Amino acid sequence: MIDRSLALHSTLAAAAALVAYVAWVSPRFARDDNGVEIIAGKPEALDEIGWQDKATEVSVRRAGADVQVVITNKPKGVAAKVEPAANTAAPSLPGSAATSAPAASSSPAPASASPAASPATTPSAKVFPASAVARELFTELAPLSGLRRLGQVDAEHLRAFGLTTPEATLRLRFGTTEHTLKVGSATFGSGQTYVQSASGEVYLVKATLLADLKSGATVLTERALVPVARDKVEKVTLATGPKSRDLVQRFREDPSKAFWADPAEPNGKLTQAGNWIDRLLRTRLTDLASKKPEGAPALSAELYGEGRALGKVAIWLPTDGDALATSSTFATPVTLPKWVAEALVKDVEALLEEKPQ
Repeated sequence: MIDRSLALHSTLAAAAALVAYVAWVSPRFARDDNGVEIIAGKPEALDEIGWQDKATEVSVRRAGADVQVVITNKPKGVAAKVEPAANTAAPSLPGSAATSAPAASSSPAPASASPAASPATTPSAKVFPASAVARELFTELAPLSGLRRLGQVDAEHLRAFGLTTPEATLRLRFGTTEHTLKVGSATFGSGQTYVQSASGEVYLVKATLLADLKSGATVLTERALVPVARDKVEKVTLATGPKSRDLVQRFREDPSKAFWADPAEPNGKLTQAGNWIDRLLRTRLTDLASKKPEGAPALSAELYGEGRALGKVAIWLPTDGDALATSSTFATPVTLPKWVAEALVKDVEALLEEKPQ
């Protein structure tokens, strides 16, 4: 016997795909090959980008000259409510493609979203420095453009587009003004995604435009323990226990000629030092730590370049679980894989005794 529930869901899925396809090819829907503006605004005026779905809340926000990413993972097994954008007009299928696209409606941001106020955080909220990908979102989303404007659509189309009960919302805050959009399902082939403004207008946007927000912590948060390019580093000071050593990078502007040396013997190449520093610059943290390290660190490193300090890190070896570390890039201690920390500490001892070639 065929499972009736499975058959029903398959029929509904096929119907939704058919409706979405018809909507895509229908001449009744407005199309502009140059794109349509959904939300106006300049990148420098965009203060915060918010994303909320069933599992995660993401906030990419300006913090003075820096950009922070706040990740809140919702408890598993708890159905999280996604606040949809309010529709201010009754949906109706447009009779002509000649109607112009109205500006997305906006509303004053709540007091908690004002630049002077810090958004409320929960025990599960974690604040990371923003990655380069997160910083680029400000220019990608302001102004926010779509591929097509579908206008006000009826209830059947809203269901087919996944906008009746959206699984996610996108929020853009410019100063004290917020714009919130429902985020619906993807079109056949997942190249475009349906979104709906608070005015009820439905648009198609590139799925890639929202992909990074969906990934959240994976690509938006800075994970490099020392996010510094090698060619920017002129000097490194290493210490482990009572031992320490200064290292300088010669010809750093030319990767084919660059090497590390002891300041006392600037022409002698230190191969182990170069390999170790490369590994340090590639080291990525596991997560933010829930506790502070105790006692003296197993090793510390300070990096300098261009006449200033570029970063400082310290690593504590674990008795069990992940290792703890501090970095001037992060406001709180972080965790590292145990084997990564142990290898760095073990090899730095030989590096401190390395003779130039």
